[in-house]
Amino acid sequence: MKHVEEVLGIMKEQSLYAKESKCVFYMKEICYFGHVISVQGVQVHQEKIQAILDWPTPRSLTELQEFFGLCGYYR
Repeated sequence: MKHVEEVLGIMKEQSLYAKESKCVFYMKEICYFGHVISVQGVQVHQEKIQAILDWPTPRSLTELQEFFGLCGYYR
């Protein structure tokens, strides 16, 4: 709780605000940009892994580059 109070205090000093409806505290894990952040660390979300496994066979250089881009991001 000390960390939350410290962050909120700094935000108040700097005149920064957070929308209450978008704030959630004390969660065990959250999904953020295709990753799951939890006490175990950062992992790729299972839906993204399944998307890579289900990706259709690339038929052109552009499709191959798209696939490698996706794989590279989640590497």
